[in-house]
Amino acid sequence: MEIINLKNCAIIGLATKAMPLDQRVGMLSDNYGCTTNGLFLMNGSFKNGKTKFSAGDIVGFGINLASGRIIFTKNGLPLDSTNWFVSPSAAGDPLFACVSLHNSGDKIIANFGPHFKFDLASVEEMPLDQRVGNWDNSYGYISSGLFFINKSDRSHGIPSFSSGDIIGFGVIMDTERIINTKNGQLIDSSDLFISSFSSIADHLFPCFTLNKIGDTIIANFGPNFKFDISRVECLSKQQKQNCWDSNDCHSDLEIIGDKLSTVNYKANGNAWRSIFTKYSSQTSNCDIIYFEIHVVNVKFHVLIGFAPKQQSSLCGTVRDCIGTFAYEGNGAFWINGAKINGNSTTKFTRGDIIGCGTHLETRQIIFTKNGQRLDQYHQLAYSFSN
Repeated sequence: MEIINLKNCAIIGLATKAMPLDQRVGMLSDNYGCTTNGLFLMNGSFKNGKTKFSAGDIVGFGINLASGRIIFTKNGLPLDSTNWFVSPSAAGDPLFACVSLHNSGDKIIANFGPHFKFDLASVEEMPLDQRVGNWDNSYGYISSGLFFINKSDRSHGIPSFSSGDIIGFGVIMDTERIINTKNGQLIDSSDLFISSFSSIADHLFPCFTLNKIGDTIIANFGPNFKFDISRVECLSKQQKQNCWDSNDCHSDLEIIGDKLSTVNYKANGNAWRSIFTKYSSQTSNCDIIYFEIHVVNVKFHVLIGFAPKQQSSLCGTVRDCIGTFAYEGNGAFWINGAKINGNSTTKFTRGDIIGCGTHLETRQIIFTKNGQRLDQYHQLAYSFSN
């Protein structure tokens, strides 16, 4: 919207049509707004922004539908909207563009596209004599331990690096979150995101900035990296150490070993028996929760997966209930009690190492066999956030 005249304050945003017309957008549930005096509003909560708007400015507001992240712009430049996402509850109620004005004579002109004043797909190329991170829509990790996004210092205790180190840098395209690694270890970047425009992401290229004569780097653009980034992302040190729970173990099973990680079927007979871990996924601080099993001995089939304790019986299998997902030794996958047939390559038996997990933001299920992700099975965990 273009601000033509403004005496006090205006708010641009998105809201459901359940919002009363005498309310400010952003002050109710499933409402999102940006005020001209520099406040971000979401579901009635406030966040101080760094940029104010006034008459003559052109302000943009939107949502990246792929990730759910909220977009703010001022005169064509993206503003920091880190950690501001549309609530999952908003998925059932459509959102509409909304403007709240306060004083008589306030006037704005809206542009609902597709021909905007500022082309979001137009990205100015960074000059080669500039430092990456010190230019609009650029992102840089500096060897002194600094991190810059769009010329803004976003450092928060990240480590420095020097000769001999192997540094990784990337983006999770589904969530737009930036990934940093040092010698295979994931660096905390939970609040670092690229600008929330898919068109801008399409124009981003790997970039290096060197400062002194003799500085030398060797780049590896994949796919055979020194450190496996998929393992780094899944098995972050932030993941809480888990173990089997003796209080949620069928009496026909026994837990062996000091680490409470080995399970043995001790009774005679042939019937499904189940065991749960002590901690749920809700205790994890990671984007991904993941675990592996090593099949030491098996006579028929075993299943590995996730299930809510209140919906699953220890006398049953981790496959038959709504809200569960599992990978079975015969190669089949089970989602919400429904079977998805696998093939000869997905079967597993004695000696195999099987992994199972889920990405907590996208809810995509992860299955692995002997270190290889089975990405052909793109399924979503049913109501996993609950």
